[in-house]
Amino acid sequence: MNINENLKEFRQLSIIAIPLLVQQIGSMLISIGDQAHIGRISIEAFNGIGIVSSMLSILIGIVGYAGIVFNIKGTKAKAEGNDNEYYSQFIEGFILSLFISFPLVLIFFISGKDILRLIYGISGLTLDEAWTYLRIMVISIPVQLLMFTYGAIFKIEKKTTKIMYSSILCATLNVALDYLLIFGKFGFPKLDTLGAAIGSAISICTNLMIYVILSRGYIKYDFTKPELIIKGMLYNLRTMIPFMGQEILEGSIFGILVTAILSRMGPLILGTYNILMQLVGISTMAMYMYGTALLTCLSEAMGKKSLKSLRSLPINSIILSEIFYIIIFLIFVFNRSKVGYIYTTNIELIRSVKYTIFWTFIAYLLNAFETIYRYALQTIGKASKVLYTSFFVNIISILLIYLFSSLINMGIYSVLLVNFLKSILLIIMYGKSYNKHILNNQFNSLDVEKLHTVTKNENV
Repeated sequence: MNINENLKEFRQLSIIAIPLLVQQIGSMLISIGDQAHIGRISIEAFNGIGIVSSMLSILIGIVGYAGIVFNIKGTKAKAEGNDNEYYSQFIEGFILSLFISFPLVLIFFISGKDILRLIYGISGLTLDEAWTYLRIMVISIPVQLLMFTYGAIFKIEKKTTKIMYSSILCATLNVALDYLLIFGKFGFPKLDTLGAAIGSAISICTNLMIYVILSRGYIKYDFTKPELIIKGMLYNLRTMIPFMGQEILEGSIFGILVTAILSRMGPLILGTYNILMQLVGISTMAMYMYGTALLTCLSEAMGKKSLKSLRSLPINSIILSEIFYIIIFLIFVFNRSKVGYIYTTNIELIRSVKYTIFWTFIAYLLNAFETIYRYALQTIGKASKVLYTSFFVNIISILLIYLFSSLINMGIYSVLLVNFLKSILLIIMYGKSYNKHILNNQFNSLDVEKLHTVTKNENV
């Protein structure tokens, strides 16, 4: 591709990714203010709300892939000019979100307190505060899943500024409601933890209502063929399973095992790791937004059967992700003597972060290559292959971290070294697999029954 074509793809990806990135940053900053309000209730409330928020976030992250499937398949249908298929995919995603979420709501509403006690081992006032928050915030499960599905509409239509403005507006509303309801200001009752839950619930429901209103011009609600809807919904549910497995593996199990290994080395190493991962999370924020943009743009390229775009889009996504990562993390590196103060006043911990931050930057430098090619493979219908590959590599990684940390006493550097090596291995495996399938035209956009060819003479 020439420079103009690359610049066109940079713009195509950034139109979707930049508003999502701004929304993410804005919501993160507002969330800090929200946490400051909650922290003034009591330490038990702060801990209880934190536990529930973390649990719901992990759960929604695992089961919330109906919107991703709709994003991929809906974009492809839109690019092919098949509006009826586009509307059908939305309805299937809509119903699937409700189908998944309502049993979870029922389980938590009936047994939520017992679940919190069993999983987190909390009791007393912390358990009471957590349960007070959970019994209201359980509504966030169906609301968030529906928001993923409606949000996919704006990604497909390349109108992600609507997501940005709506999310920042409702996050601001959340902070305001927390102030009024937690502390009982301006004539409102002082509700403490219950006020925090009500404020958050109102805010996310408002966000969903805005999504519904703004999406009216892009979709149609057609429930006249229930048998076809159920069939498509069940197929999409099977499609989601590898995505969910990947989220459980990398989003939960791998992190828990690494934390378990490091926690045995003492609080200093574990604290250093937690702060460094916060910095990595901030630095890789753009990577995930460009990965989300890639889902839409690749699906569109498949609908148009553009082999050139299928080859170039992942590379351009990596370039943009790396630019953001390098700039942001270098700011942290150049201010390494001060960055620890953001999270702690412990001098020993601040010093530890200072001495390891550069090597953390190097260790995660290649993550964009690995992550973007993972998104690309999932988009072309190879989510199962990604899951199997990732499972194999992560098992080896955990074993190496354990060996390096216990036998060679590498401490936190065992995690950094293994992550770097893991990225290299996954880049080779994912990149080779993606290019192989693209060159052989074996992409199917999650539909194994309808393989598309780009040229006449190549076999699927």
